[in-house]
Amino acid sequence: MIRYNIFLMLLFFLIAQPAVKSEEAQKKPPAGFKRVQPNQQQIDDNSRIKFARNLMREKNFDGAAALLETIYEKQPDNNSVIYLLRSCYNQLGYYTKTEMMTRSMVEAHPERYVNHQFLAEALARQNKTDEALQSYQRAVGKVIREDSTQYLNIVRSMSSHGFESEAINLIKEIRTQKNDPKVLSLEAGKISEATRDYKTATLEFFSALDDTSRGGVEAEGRLLNLLSNEEAASDVEQELLAQSGNSPRSKVARLLSVHYLKNGQPEKSYQFARLQDSLDGKNGQAILYHIRSCSERKLYQDVVNAYEKSPPVYANEPMYFEALRIYAKALVQLGRFRDAIVVYDSVVAKFPRKQDRSEACYKIGRIYLDNLMDYESARKIFDSVIAYHTSGSGYPKSLISLPHCYLRQGDLDKALSKFDRLSGLRFNQDALEEIQYYRGMIFFYNKNYDSSKTVFNRMLVDFPKGFYLNDALQLIMLMNEGAEAPMFLYDYSRALLYEERRMPDSAKVFLDNIVEKENPLLADISLYKLCLMSLESFDSTSALGYIEIMSDQYPDSYYFPFGLKVKAEIFLENPETWEKGKEIYRHLLESYPDYPFISDVRKRLRELEIDTRTG
Repeated sequence: MIRYNIFLMLLFFLIAQPAVKSEEAQKKPPAGFKRVQPNQQQIDDNSRIKFARNLMREKNFDGAAALLETIYEKQPDNNSVIYLLRSCYNQLGYYTKTEMMTRSMVEAHPERYVNHQFLAEALARQNKTDEALQSYQRAVGKVIREDSTQYLNIVRSMSSHGFESEAINLIKEIRTQKNDPKVLSLEAGKISEATRDYKTATLEFFSALDDTSRGGVEAEGRLLNLLSNEEAASDVEQELLAQSGNSPRSKVARLLSVHYLKNGQPEKSYQFARLQDSLDGKNGQAILYHIRSCSERKLYQDVVNAYEKSPPVYANEPMYFEALRIYAKALVQLGRFRDAIVVYDSVVAKFPRKQDRSEACYKIGRIYLDNLMDYESARKIFDSVIAYHTSGSGYPKSLISLPHCYLRQGDLDKALSKFDRLSGLRFNQDALEEIQYYRGMIFFYNKNYDSSKTVFNRMLVDFPKGFYLNDALQLIMLMNEGAEAPMFLYDYSRALLYEERRMPDSAKVFLDNIVEKENPLLADISLYKLCLMSLESFDSTSALGYIEIMSDQYPDSYYFPFGLKVKAEIFLENPETWEKGKEIYRHLLESYPDYPFISDVRKRLRELEIDTRTG
């Protein structure tokens, strides 16, 4: 046994020995190479530079400059140190020191254009104008092989240090030298814009539109901004119109189309969208963009006008179905429900894609459900989609819409049964949340408050950021508070059921009954609900009246800030009460920072402030 153990030890030693040698061999440098140990001084200087950067981030430029000066004495050619130290001096206003350092750089490397440029900047900051211009001239003379990037850096430096006219003259010289009238067009446009020479700026930006890099995109954006500038708009529009005459350009046509739509001239906008489309080969994208933009601005009649004027050639283009859907939506918004159904019917009959037919058929069902309130026809259409159009988004949407038909008809048991069946199917999170929310609502309508609270509480766990979260929370609070006044809770549940069934007059009867009894537990939310119902029937006067009652009787109600938000939105619809609406928004931000709508209020107020500044 002992001999066996010794044998194993020897065997292990023999196997392990080459591995040890191999490991030692790996540590040795390859033949012909010599391992160089890092320079400790270099490591220390790099650490100091890193520390100086941190000091600069903390705005401690004095400390950073003192540290960098010690390194600069030892490494006068270290570019990192030079740029950092120069930045510190400029931040501190030590322009004399900057000048001395840059003169040393010029003496050491007179062939570098950037050294002369930095010296010119240091001189310009000290108002040594003539010397600065001479240094800029020397910088231009040092540009290597007419490098456009180097010229650009010098031009930007000149324009940012008060030599705008000299920078423009330099650009003209470079263009003559290169025999290219479009060189540095974007930069020339920026300088002209800064000096409020908007006509020249427009022409320069126009020349830069052909740039296929980011410069062309920036030029387009700057032209759009100029068109939005009240002072510049007239000159810019005039120049662009002139450019769209004899030899029109697609980008100019798009700019003018966007401009006219923003300024409330959709007919002119459409004309330039047509021009852009013809220049782009009549692919229909410009028309689609115009129609989509009108729809986003709720200019539904202009959507209809633009679509109906579009030539039939677009019927075979990929954009056609999207444009058609936007057109049908606009018809619905204008109350032309039967016309919209005809449009969708044409898709069902003619379009080859199953997904398009499924979506169109579903849309017809929604028109019958939401607009015509023909629930029996809506149910038949949704059943048809479920049976025959299983491809595309129309299928799952029809599955979820079908129970709503029974709910609108007042058949709560059938609706609940349909929603229960859907609970076991696979849907996305939004659809699953909607299914559970309406299950909870049906329990609420049936006065089964315990089951309703169970469903809503489960929703808070399963969908913590869901669309129906606030509604579920409010109803849980309502049921807990309403337990002390069951008759009023009963009336409120009936009111919500009638509202769901699109019977606002019946809902109002029950809500008025709660308000007249002045029960503080439910009167406040009933007033808020009456306010919302008034808005849906376009009666803003009554809505404001309900908010005033809340202000007088229930100023501490949880729902009063919601009412104030509605009041602000009503005021913002009228230019004469715009400032009042903004003032209410500011009050909401200051007094109710934890309310669920506060992020929307902050965003909207920021947009309003920007609109005010830009005119």
